[in-house]
Amino acid sequence: MSLKPRPAVDPDAAPEIPALADDPRFAAASRVLRVLRDASERIASEIDLLELEEHFAALPRQQAATPRNGILRDRLEVRRREAAAAPRADQEAPPDLGTPETVARALQLIREGSASKPPGRAKRLAVLRESREIVGEALLEQGSVVEAIRQEISVDLCRRLQAHHGALILEAFNYAVALAAAVDRERSFRASILTAGYTIDPQIISPPPLRSLLMLGSEGNVQSEISVWRRLLEQNGVLPR
Repeated sequence: MSLKPRPAVDPDAAPEIPALADDPRFAAASRVLRVLRDASERIASEIDLLELEEHFAALPRQQAATPRNGILRDRLEVRRREAAAAPRADQEAPPDLGTPETVARALQLIREGSASKPPGRAKRLAVLRESREIVGEALLEQGSVVEAIRQEISVDLCRRLQAHHGALILEAFNYAVALAAAVDRERSFRASILTAGYTIDPQIISPPPLRSLLMLGSEGNVQSEISVWRRLLEQNGVLPR
């Protein structure tokens, strides 16, 4: 079968695909997600710090030197260094315009920062544990928002790239048709040798060592992959019926 003409869209002229992160809506939603994620990690770290301090405050002196407590003390020092180096959360939280109520509540909590921390370890732990639940719920909610925006933008991009992708598919199909026809001719040639009564020495005349060619099949077989592919392209409007 003869090749189809090259499509009107040049398959070699690939369109530029912008980075998803450059989209303003996706960038804004992703920034909120990062702030929530950072806040979640910071809250977990601070809870761990206070729980470790509580542990050592209640620890009898004779148990302080056990190997396990040595490990916990090292972790306590790490948490203290993290707390000292952590940026102010209220300076990181972006505006919550257009965000779901759960997310807006968490962002407000983050903006309040250290002002919302009551005195006393037990009270601070209670507030932090409640904050962990609020921020964790918002993190899940904002993750869904980001993925919904990603999906919406991706569908729009795919629609804009559909013509170019169709050109690439058509080009690939044309080459596949030519390859299938060439394989048919090679197979018929070997068959003609056998029909004439000869045997074929595989060291001299052998078929192409590609199993994929057998799977591709021939357009003479309506069940072959190349025939199924043609019908699919016809259904999708890439090839005329």
